[in-house]
Amino acid sequence: MNFIRNLNAKITGAGSFLQHFLLLFFRLYWGFSFFQAGFGKLSNIENPIAFFTKLGIPFPTFNAYFVGGVEMIGGLLLLFGLASRIAAVPLAITMIVALLTAHMSATSEMFAALVNIHGNIDAFMAKMGKFTDEAPFNFLMASLVVLCFGPGKISIDFLLEKIFSRKK
Repeated sequence: MNFIRNLNAKITGAGSFLQHFLLLFFRLYWGFSFFQAGFGKLSNIENPIAFFTKLGIPFPTFNAYFVGGVEMIGGLLLLFGLASRIAAVPLAITMIVALLTAHMSATSEMFAALVNIHGNIDAFMAKMGKFTDEAPFNFLMASLVVLCFGPGKISIDFLLEKIFSRKK
């Protein structure tokens, strides 16, 4: 029994140590990905405006600039680990809206399969796979990870927290 406890303690310690490097990698990858998506929208704004218009999104010009700005600025904030949890909120909301508008067919098929599952797990898993393959789903998960777990110790947020907690 001691062997199992010691092994568990070592694995837990290693996981805790690696957690901050994983969160750093996660933030760098997804922060840059968000930045690229937002920059792409803003540098060719006519395409998102036309797409939003086609989808029937109200105020397509405003929303195209807004979404591009949220993705670009939010991505930079994630990259640097600055106001990470705050940035994760509008990023997550933007991705939820994308899933409910631009990717509505995959979203509605997944929910319909969930409601009508009745033992047909294969059909549900196929629809779930289609839903989770959508880009906004992955961006949403990244936003939620940062929102729930924070940016980690290798971030400006952590540095600022240390500085301001010493002054108290």
